Amino acid sequence: MKHLLICREFPPARGGGIGTYAWNASRLFADHGETVHVVTQSCEGAENSREETCNGKLIVHRVPFDDWTAFLGPKPHPGLLTKTELKLFRSSFYPQCFSWSAAILIEKLIQQEGIDFIEAQEYEAPLYYFQLRRAVGLGPTRQPPCIVHLHSPTQLIARHNEWQLDSSSLIAAARLEEFSIHTADKLLCPSQYLARQSEQHFRLAANSVEVIHYPHFECDGMDRADEVWSKGTICYVGRLERRKGILEWIKTAVSVAEENPTVCFEFIGENVLGNGQKSGRAIVADMIPKRLRRRFRFHGACSRAAIPGHLARARIAVVPSRWENFPYTCIEAMRSGTPVLATATGGMAEMIENNQTGWLAETTNQLTEAFSRALNCSPTRLKEMGSNAQASIRDLCNPDSIFEQQMDFRKRMIARGADRSLRLPKDLDWLDPALFKQTSSHGDSESICDITQVMTASDDSRIRSLDHNRNSPLRVAMDNPIRTGTIALNKLRGKVQRYVENIK
Repeated sequence: MKHLLICREFPPARGGGIGTYAWNASRLFADHGETVHVVTQSCEGAENSREETCNGKLIVHRVPFDDWTAFLGPKPHPGLLTKTELKLFRSSFYPQCFSWSAAILIEKLIQQEGIDFIEAQEYEAPLYYFQLRRAVGLGPTRQPPCIVHLHSPTQLIARHNEWQLDSSSLIAAARLEEFSIHTADKLLCPSQYLARQSEQHFRLAANSVEVIHYPHFECDGMDRADEVWSKGTICYVGRLERRKGILEWIKTAVSVAEENPTVCFEFIGENVLGNGQKSGRAIVADMIPKRLRRRFRFHGACSRAAIPGHLARARIAVVPSRWENFPYTCIEAMRSGTPVLATATGGMAEMIENNQTGWLAETTNQLTEAFSRALNCSPTRLKEMGSNAQASIRDLCNPDSIFEQQMDFRKRMIARGADRSLRLPKDLDWLDPALFKQTSSHGDSESICDITQVMTASDDSRIRSLDHNRNSPLRVAMDNPIRTGTIALNKLRGKVQRYVENIK
């Protein structure tokens, strides 16, 4: 079987759990003799357009995207040469440039390599342009099924990060992701928690999302000195952002530190708490009294290779998120033999057995009570729980078992063939499929932007400007068909439709 995986964060590109999954999944299949193609971005230290590893079973294709030498904001990679690529990069949602470049490459790989199965995550919708082209009749005649792996929907991230929900970039991301989800032939997810939440949020059929946990390869356990179980740190690994529960965790840690003079806390991860008014560093500093700061160590972003060293000093790891999927930080901590304190608002509850392999707080508001239970455990009990955690996660994320589940799933999907990806979705309130009629009659153009432009209709002047621009795309897909100002959705659609009729 020939698999194709699309992931902009594929290592060594910067990223988090999505890139970690892509790396582990591609290795998993290649190690079992499957051929895996990966489409990702060029990045520092990985600039070749094609590389083969794992005895030729893992082939990585890289497309230019952003310039990693830029200091101030995203900058187009010098390899982005076409007007389409540059236009998409400079749009309100620049990651769609990668989606377009990936789509062109995907179509070539399907024909040249005989791809049987396509997978990408929903975050940033890297499959969007490929799915759109297929849905309107463009692209190769070979049509392998498209699977979207639910990881971190932007709307859910934004809600729990307290972002501005009406920003043009967020609306664009959410609409593209929703299109990708509703045009997927099947949805896959590593946790029951997000699977059920997504079915409700995206109006999907009950139990329509397939659940297969992430595979994990790291070695079991690590050597810890006995004193670690009595004096070791309390370790947080991950970006310092609101949805990760970092504000609630620091508040809990400070209250406990006031009462317990021996507890020390470590934080490993980039601080992204800044909100435009205060820097992330200032926000953290304001939360921790000066008399306690020496017991709070912030290491910032670090390499993956450095994380085991931090965990080796920890007696307890924490995953205090407001919302999560199936975090690798929890998997890796448990696999290292560290019991984990976590909230139940995510897939952590599917990994941790309360008071046996860790401690669960129902929400971030109950972290203090759960942390008190953890600190009341003796060093011997902590060590025993760490051993239990290691054995439990080894079974849950066993790569051989995950491979069998994945292969069974993929064989079923290939036998069924592409279905939903062959047509535009009818259940998106903001998308009018009539706008795409006769698109395929234009032929397989080099740029779908000659046919469709994804735009944010943030005000009616953007729509009015179409009347004076005969070079605008023939079909316009609006990714923000909400009431804008005093203009209702139907009026916006009417203006677009009249424009389309006038230029026919």
